[in-house]
Amino acid sequence: ELAIERKANVIIFPEFVCSQEIQDAIQDRLKAVYKSAPQKLESLFLVIAGSGWTEDSNNVSSIFSYHGRLLGRQYKFSAFTDQKHRGCEMIEDLKDPGKETTIVGVEGIGKILVGICRDISERSYTRMLARVFQPQLLLTPAWSPSVHIGFKEQFREISAENHRTCAILCNCCEAVRSEEKWKTDVGIVVAPYKKGSVITGKERILTRKEICRADCGNGGCLFIVNLNFQTDAVRDAKTIYWNRFVLRH
Repeated sequence: ELAIERKANVIIFPEFVCSQEIQDAIQDRLKAVYKSAPQKLESLFLVIAGSGWTEDSNNVSSIFSYHGRLLGRQYKFSAFTDQKHRGCEMIEDLKDPGKETTIVGVEGIGKILVGICRDISERSYTRMLARVFQPQLLLTPAWSPSVHIGFKEQFREISAENHRTCAILCNCCEAVRSEEKWKTDVGIVVAPYKKGSVITGKERILTRKEICRADCGNGGCLFIVNLNFQTDAVRDAKTIYWNRFVLRH
């Protein structure tokens, strides 16, 4: 509601906070607003409903149009792994990695590609998709302890290679609980930038204390809406999330 009131063009939720029930609720709300007050949605193009676990053990994001139509889904391809737990390897148990990818074409903007967290960090998968489809926007829901490691350089590579792709990361504040100064960064935007005779990627950082970029000027605004997802459904989803990992010695 807050993002719609601020006339957002694109709304992105973070990774893991949108169970299937929440994704369904987002879709129902868009449909209801379109039916009762369609003028409120005049600025909105689409909503990336974060991601959540499915019953068949996949990490999936739903992509909705402004009026609640399901445009497609994005299945995470690159599983999270962690080898720091007492000699065990913790692996995100994806049953059908990369089963479905949705490229959305928006008139006046271009193609929009969605990548989920590790799909960016691992480089090859999303970089290949970006090279093939040449999207104008790469939108990324994430759950990561840092927006710098695993995203900044990868986004720069994609922007430099494609010359047209702008990348936006929406990370979950819950993943960076620390109040240390360098831990306040919860989002990142990278756009193509001509540096001398070379195209590179230039980043802007979004912080939890800076709700809206003050220097966006006439080039568009990027803003954060703080939400509390601590509902019974999300707590249940978190339990499912942890159970979906496999520990290997």
